[in-house]
Amino acid sequence: MKLRFDVSKIPYYAAKYLADSPCYDNSVERIINEVKKRGYLTKADLKTLSEWKRNYRNMGRIKENSSSCVEEITRLALSPDTAEPNRIKHLLNLHGVKWAVGSAILHWFHDDHYPIWDRHARYSVHIDKNRYTPKRGEWEAYVCFFGDLLTKTGTDKRTLDRALWKYSESGGK
Repeated sequence: MKLRFDVSKIPYYAAKYLADSPCYDNSVERIINEVKKRGYLTKADLKTLSEWKRNYRNMGRIKENSSSCVEEITRLALSPDTAEPNRIKHLLNLHGVKWAVGSAILHWFHDDHYPIWDRHARYSVHIDKNRYTPKRGEWEAYVCFFGDLLTKTGTDKRTLDRALWKYSESGGK
């Protein structure tokens, strides 16, 4: 795995993301502290995150989850005692949660440095953007690659995710 652009451009693409949609992250940012304090997502939180991720095709399925199921599964996935790759596997048991939303839950609400597995990020790191499910070991490799980039560049995970997304969305301009 490698970036399609030089690491020095991470701040540039992240700034473009914010300039083009300055309020886009607000809905999730409003719930982040409460979710982290509770240690789980409510059904309303899951809906908010799914809307942020533009998971419209699966919104009906999201509604099929009971409140207690959402709480139980997300509490387990966000627990520091749960090891990866079990965190993402637990989340994928929720109705309407696939890799993009599951990884976004970990990205936003887990203290570890999780990337988001979506077509934009995959494209920006030379992973087939049309493959929605990672190959065996690919998720774990991507998590390590993302963490290494954070360490190497001294950036935070939201800035790096924004840069990956914007680079792909902008066609590298």
